[in-house]
Amino acid sequence: MQKSSFFQSSLRYYLIPILLFVCSFVFYSYNLEGQTPHGDELLYLSWGGVFFDSLKEGDLNNPCIKNIGGCELLYDEEGQNEISYTPIRNFFVGFSQYLTTGENKGDFYHWSCIWTPCFDVNYWPTPEEFSSGRLFSTIFGSLTIVVIFFIGKILFNRTIGLFSSLTLLFLSLWTVNSRLIMSEVYLYFFILLSILFLLKSFKKENKHRMLFFILGAISFGFALNVKPIAFQMIIPIAVMILFYFSFNEKLNFNFFKNKKNIFKVISLVLIFFVVSSISFLVAFPRYFDDPVNQMLTITEGSREIGMFATFPTIE
Repeated sequence: MQKSSFFQSSLRYYLIPILLFVCSFVFYSYNLEGQTPHGDELLYLSWGGVFFDSLKEGDLNNPCIKNIGGCELLYDEEGQNEISYTPIRNFFVGFSQYLTTGENKGDFYHWSCIWTPCFDVNYWPTPEEFSSGRLFSTIFGSLTIVVIFFIGKILFNRTIGLFSSLTLLFLSLWTVNSRLIMSEVYLYFFILLSILFLLKSFKKENKHRMLFFILGAISFGFALNVKPIAFQMIIPIAVMILFYFSFNEKLNFNFFKNKKNIFKVISLVLIFFVVSSISFLVAFPRYFDDPVNQMLTITEGSREIGMFATFPTIE
């Protein structure tokens, strides 16, 4: 009887998320080969292919993935092939190619020439080659729908969560990003996953509060790894952590009159961003040799546009 009750309870809890994921995946993955390609997809296909091959072979010192110049597998003008940007996306794009084709082959060099004088339209990827790298875009796009459901459910109720997830599911911009090899679907998935883990860690009845807190920090580190524009979420997340001790309660500013409470909050913020920094660096081969100097030096392109939109690199 208890087993039957447990099964029914689990079914009620997971049924909607499972249906949301399945429906989203079917919707986003339909006719991927017919999806109009984006020029940047050629870059990401080539970077993902070389990046995954290097990891598969255990070659972390490959100059291509460390962006130190001398890469012969990709177009490499002055050592700036940028393959080490968004390594998490590159891994999943390469892995996607490997899973869908049984190999990880392509004209990576010519594909990486897109937007440069060396590009030859005769080397344009086939629809099958484009779709081979899009698998995890549809997976992460679908998982984001599920994450939105849980966030809405925690903050409000199941109905609001379902309405929010369905709204995102049929949002045209999200649909397109979930069908292309772009960074945005990975970026927003890990940001939202971080927020979901934080919300779960806020609940006092949760026996694994600190575990979810750490998972939230790791997810945010992955978001930074995908695209450093996630830095813009640092202040909102720090503000969220203020509610760690008072979630579901009316915020009482007398809480901060106690120096011990201030110390607790500051400690949590520091723990969160230290763990995020570690998860960011661990998955980023470029930083293995000289992480401090890499972090302190940003690309000329970032300075020109006035925002930290790309990863730092030694110049």
